[in-house]
Amino acid sequence: DVCSSDLLESCNSAMIDQIDYWIIASYIALVMFIGIFNSRDEKKSLENFFLASRKLTIPVLVASLTTTWYGNILGSSEMAFQNGFGYFLTQGIFWYAAAFIFLIFLAPKLSRLSLYTLPELIAKRFDDRAGVVAGFINLIMLNIAPYLLSLGLIISYIFHIDKTTAILIGAAIPLIYTIRGSFQTVILTDVVQFVLMFLGPAVLLKFVFDQHGGIDFLQTKLDPSLFKLSGYM
Repeated sequence: DVCSSDLLESCNSAMIDQIDYWIIASYIALVMFIGIFNSRDEKKSLENFFLASRKLTIPVLVASLTTTWYGNILGSSEMAFQNGFGYFLTQGIFWYAAAFIFLIFLAPKLSRLSLYTLPELIAKRFDDRAGVVAGFINLIMLNIAPYLLSLGLIISYIFHIDKTTAILIGAAIPLIYTIRGSFQTVILTDVVQFVLMFLGPAVLLKFVFDQHGGIDFLQTKLDPSLFKLSGYM
């Protein structure tokens, strides 16, 4: 049932149970523990701090890339739900094609240069001003504001706090364990998130299937256009 505004508080309490708070608290405690435990090593070099000493294995790298680029799973799921194959065409296939070209033709050459960032490569190839411009463009491309806003809204909804405070809390947790640890700490927390990213939806899928049924239930509840290959697109 839809909650009216005067019953929103009690409705939220009904949907968020004590076990949910314990799960969330355990997750936060786990990632903070990883950050603190990993920071007990002796002073790290720049290469260790930023690049995990260039010793990432394929499985760990894949897990990290998955949690990094598919972290906005709520928005991605909505777009895939509405536009079907069109979403995978515009947001997936061409991206993977570009990544494959980078892997084959550029990655081997870049790895031999022992640089830290792509803007550093631009600066070395041209001049420092070009490197600054490249760094600014990179900063825009990697803008974390949408992710902080999404996380802040979720924290605000769960713990009933104002959105600004929730966003600051959401930003502080990864900032603390990243500064105290290193890129290796981020990788380790990414592995934890990778497991949860697939475990959570799997549990949710079984729950809704048991509660409501499968494709027959969806066909009676959803717009027929959503069952087309291109959805609404």
